[in-house]
Amino acid sequence: MSRKLPKGIRKRDNGYIVNLRKFGGGEPQRPTLEAAVALLENTIADHQAGEFLPRHRSPVFADIAAKFLDHEIERVRRDDLGSGELTNKRTNVDHLINLPFENKTLGDAKVADLRTGAIQLQIVPTLFEGRAHKTAANIFAVFGQVLKHAVLLEAIRSNPVANKQIKLPAKPQIADTLTSRLSKDIINLIVEHGGRHSFTIEFAAWTGLRAGEQAALTWQDIDFDRGLVHVKRARKKDGTVGAAKTKAGHRSIPLDAELLGKLRAWKLAQPINQRINNLVFPTTFGKMDSADNWRNRGLHGACDRAGVARISWHSLRHFFASILLFDLQEADATVTTLMGHKDISFTRRQYGHWMDDARRDTDIAERLLKARK
Repeated sequence: MSRKLPKGIRKRDNGYIVNLRKFGGGEPQRPTLEAAVALLENTIADHQAGEFLPRHRSPVFADIAAKFLDHEIERVRRDDLGSGELTNKRTNVDHLINLPFENKTLGDAKVADLRTGAIQLQIVPTLFEGRAHKTAANIFAVFGQVLKHAVLLEAIRSNPVANKQIKLPAKPQIADTLTSRLSKDIINLIVEHGGRHSFTIEFAAWTGLRAGEQAALTWQDIDFDRGLVHVKRARKKDGTVGAAKTKAGHRSIPLDAELLGKLRAWKLAQPINQRINNLVFPTTFGKMDSADNWRNRGLHGACDRAGVARISWHSLRHFFASILLFDLQEADATVTTLMGHKDISFTRRQYGHWMDDARRDTDIAERLLKARK
């Protein structure tokens, strides 16, 4: 027996039509009955509260987004917003306006149709599918800012995503690699499934560079004759390049013969269009890459394909520290220098438990050897 539809909703082959004509609206379509009922109930509630804006007076999302970006450009001119933040917002707006919504894109949707129910049931799942959680959450935050601007422009009465009305997917658990060591087998497995980011991941794991330091590396920083990488600068969060994080961040890290050979091959294989800024690990267009891109598109994708728990980019740095302490049994001061920490006390706070374990293991091994004699 078919389910009786609420008054004002009718079935169509690929969804449900909601009749809002008596409220001054049109007949929008929703893909599920739940979304259709949510739209109808929200419209009735808004109409009773005197907050309903007729659909025919509503601009499309792309137009509101363009006005929002114009407003943000003015903030940059007033030094209220960094240029890097503006670039990120532009990128996120591009993602939003091209997001599928009903039978069109979100950019072509009227903002009056962006009700809480439609956002929760359609936009949120589409936005988070195939994207890293942080990336999707950042895009959604800009979505809320655009809708807030729509309220200021009186395009809608209220912001449907304000006051945490929308529930976002839970953030995936990231493996704790500071209390438990990553094995070389796991690192090798992740590198194997890293795709075009494989060597970028491998280089980070075997040098311990911070993501910003690695992103800013140029070929002049590589000493192939001596087998060293010289760390001098780092990419900042706003996309600009500055000095390394601390004075101690200026350091030289030895490259093992295998990594050095792969780095030579990497340079020879680098396409001409990627050499314009002389970067070691540029984007496909030769521009400086970012930690977010490496983590979201590279590392997390590699972890998923390898069937292992996701790790953070900084986990690769922890792996390098564990190699220095356990495999090489380097002195504390050497570890501090190679990691670029400002002093040995920071290294001990960060890796003190590993230092103790490494000394204990060495001591036991030596006593076991004596016991054999």
